[in-house]
Amino acid sequence: MEENREGASRESIEEGYEKGGENVRAILKIGVGIIFIAAAMYLSLWVVFRYFNNSELREGKLREPAPLVSLREKIPPGPRIQAAPEWDLIELRKEEDKELNSYGWVDKNAGIVRIPIDKAIDLLVEKGLPARQQGGESEEKR
Repeated sequence: MEENREGASRESIEEGYEKGGENVRAILKIGVGIIFIAAAMYLSLWVVFRYFNNSELREGKLREPAPLVSLREKIPPGPRIQAAPEWDLIELRKEEDKELNSYGWVDKNAGIVRIPIDKAIDLLVEKGLPARQQGGESEEKR
């Protein structure tokens, strides 16, 4: 194999890329080393966490949770981000339909009740809408 002044062989130049030169054994050693180091770190962290967890249980100390843990349980004030707005809209529509098609109290103390919308329409057709008085107020303002 002939080499030119850059150190590349004639065959490599003809092929358009350098043949060989990769050290597969070194690459495998590095890969195995990284896996070994990662496994050792994982194992050592597991041992440390188990030690501290068991030491607290042995001493009977159960500390209060960290302040951030209690924040996770509280619902933040609105407006909140909607994770699934389409499902929120479906739930809203269900609640609205339930309210429109059922009987219930609006204000129990004042005696105001809610009736289904179909029943309300039937009552409105039966009794009619209240009419405005013609003349009076509108002529005085002119």
